[in-house]
Amino acid sequence: MNQAEKLTQKADNTELVSVPNLIQNSIPELSKMLGEDEGAAIRFARIITTDMRTNPKLANCSPLSLMGAMFTAAELKLEPVNGRAYILPFDNKRKIDGQWKTITEAQFVLGYKGIVDLFYRHASALSLQWGVVHKNDHFEFSKGSENYLNHRRGFEERGEKIAYWVGAKVNGEFLFEVMSYDECIEHGHKHSKSSYKGKFNDSSPWIKSEDSMCLKTVLIQLSKTLPLSVEIQRALQADETTRHVPVQFDVNTDQILELPDQTNWEKDEPDEV
Repeated sequence: MNQAEKLTQKADNTELVSVPNLIQNSIPELSKMLGEDEGAAIRFARIITTDMRTNPKLANCSPLSLMGAMFTAAELKLEPVNGRAYILPFDNKRKIDGQWKTITEAQFVLGYKGIVDLFYRHASALSLQWGVVHKNDHFEFSKGSENYLNHRRGFEERGEKIAYWVGAKVNGEFLFEVMSYDECIEHGHKHSKSSYKGKFNDSSPWIKSEDSMCLKTVLIQLSKTLPLSVEIQRALQADETTRHVPVQFDVNTDQILELPDQTNWEKDEPDEV
């Protein structure tokens, strides 16, 4: 029996509830957060339970972190499917009773398509474009007093990927950002908690959805020059974080993102002083 299937004590220590039942029991709260009928909440819960069955390591995550990741995605109204968002397992080191122990926890990871969804919720957003540049494509750009970008994909052998670009039309102005393939991958290794010693773990979206994560990286850089909605700002702050939602939580369902990030950034056990 994996950890997610084991019984988890409630805060008052009077009742034991399995994680799948916790998810099922959370449907009323999910419905409130999603602002839709119960059918949307049932679908959301089904996505989580399906991920638990198909990803054994996710099923071993601590229940508190799994619930936290689920409610984080729900508060942002981003289903963890089709590249909008991910709920992924990570090994976090924590000091318990004076000893460093590894605990598998769930983290919310914002997907590229999720940022796109949030972008279009902004009142001044007009259009968003992006592209993956290959060696044999025609690609040129200039940034300055007059922004210029032209990308024509090759129709035969396009060659290896060399760059990514994302452009946004906001208030009649076209703004864009370009990053090389190597810059994107280096950024992922530097900032993603799914990278350890220069390698992404098998469950990392950097392995399964490399183009989407590279485009997400470029879009985040571009977002620094865009008028951002509160929703996008909150989503970026929630990216790759871990929150613990108690089994019997009394926090309002619109305040999940106010809970502290429990992520431990330590990759190795610190040296004892």
